[in-house]
Amino acid sequence: MSDETKELLAEIRRMRAEIQEVRDIVNTLFSMVIEVDLDEEFEAFHDPKSNPSMYN
Repeated sequence: MSDETKELLAEIRRMRAEIQEVRDIVNTLFSMVIEVDLDEEFEAFHDPKSNPSMYN
């Protein structure tokens, strides 16, 4: 293999590692947003003012 080919393969490996890091960050952020959204929906659903019971 030529030096240029080796450099390209090394660069590809670095880029794959960086892409994986970005994926991890995006997944973490997505999970945080979904968790906050679900918490807000849960609070709204269980708020007696916004969701009165039919037994009141």
